[in-house]
Amino acid sequence: MLICHADYTFAAYLAMNENFVSPGEEVRTGQPVGIAGPTGVSISFFFLDKNKFSGLEAAGYVYSHFTPVFRTAEGDVKPVERKMYNALVDDELIMLDMSKREQKKYLKSKK
Repeated sequence: MLICHADYTFAAYLAMNENFVSPGEEVRTGQPVGIAGPTGVSISFFFLDKNKFSGLEAAGYVYSHFTPVFRTAEGDVKPVERKMYNALVDDELIMLDMSKREQKKYLKSKK
């Protein structure tokens, strides 16, 4: 499964047992996207790297990978391989990409 983010980055979720989202569906912060397979899930984050183009021609692999920051019970961290984390989702994180109108509606619905 490939998810495109508003900031033009991508997340590829591999080895999923079940997907909860369909192509073209908007995914919100904190929304579950699926269930990991029996060996866990592999997630890769990348972006289209304009520095790898010469004119209109791509010079090799045009994507660059990065390590994102996740909100966890330990704080906001860049994850390391083979370590388990407990995700933390709070209102601040959920509302991060919302417009003022969406934030107001979201907070009102929590009452």
